[in-house]
Amino acid sequence: MPIVSINCSLRSIKFGRGVFKPTKMIRTEEQQEINYKDIMDLGFKAEAGNCSVYYGHYGYPYTIFNINLTKRIYIEWEQEKRTCTMHRTNKDQDILASSPIVSLDHLKATIKFFKG
Repeated sequence: MPIVSINCSLRSIKFGRGVFKPTKMIRTEEQQEINYKDIMDLGFKAEAGNCSVYYGHYGYPYTIFNINLTKRIYIEWEQEKRTCTMHRTNKDQDILASSPIVSLDHLKATIKFFKG
């Protein structure tokens, strides 16, 4: 899994040995919400975190949900927004590019493309 640590101030996220560098995402369509059951049925893995700042804001601990498609490409599901984003990383796991997943059908097609 690419995420190593999250700073509780929610200002920086470390990926591997590098730090997240915000990238521009080109949105061609509005992202639709994708339900928890749907992502878990597709093979997403969950990793629970522990951050009192996040818990104080949302009322529950954060959980990282993602599925690895290759060594350097993965999709993550944002629990609060219930949307997915695909990320491409370099060998140090720094995010180089991101692309929104616009619907459940798009998510299924993307996973099928990479996983077969």
